Amino acid sequence: MFVGLGEGRVRDLFEQAKQKAPCIIFVDELADLVNEAALLAVRRDKNEVTMQEFEEAVERVMAGLEKKNRLINRKEREIVAYHELGHALVALSLPGTDPVHKISIIPRGITALGYTMQVPTEDRYLMTKSELQNRIASLLGGGRSRRWCSETCPPGPSLPAWPCSRHTWFPVRACAWPLPGRAF
Repeated sequence: MFVGLGEGRVRDLFEQAKQKAPCIIFVDELADLVNEAALLAVRRDKNEVTMQEFEEAVERVMAGLEKKNRLINRKEREIVAYHELGHALVALSLPGTDPVHKISIIPRGITALGYTMQVPTEDRYLMTKSELQNRIASLLGGGRSRRWCSETCPPGPSLPAWPCSRHTWFPVRACAWPLPGRAF
């Protein structure tokens, strides 16, 4: 029996399991996704889970449930569309960023009025400095686009602040680079 610790090791675990068959593989990230897809299939009165349910399950796990009852006026939808388009355009124009898979302006979860989903083409454990800068640029591209296209700059979504701080803080902390006025 092999017990996985994350999605990045799933392929390796399946290869090891094939070599040692019969085996059982337990991976919690994967379990949540499969469970969500199975629930969707049951609600749709299906006898099997298809890629449609898996794709929707990925969105639910990553971005939250659709909030179709959250009414957004035309002007706000336009601002959200420009915001998400900004993320996508920056990601598409810079090397080393994950490809854009989907853009949505349907509200999800508690705070998301839309999202831009980028899906990696391969498992990666390290990033170069330029790849990291390009990822941060694509995360910040939504706010820049919104400010450029809107007459007034509403406060807007702040969710990209967490991934940006995560991408900058952890490498700094891991390398023990001192921050001004901050002792470790």
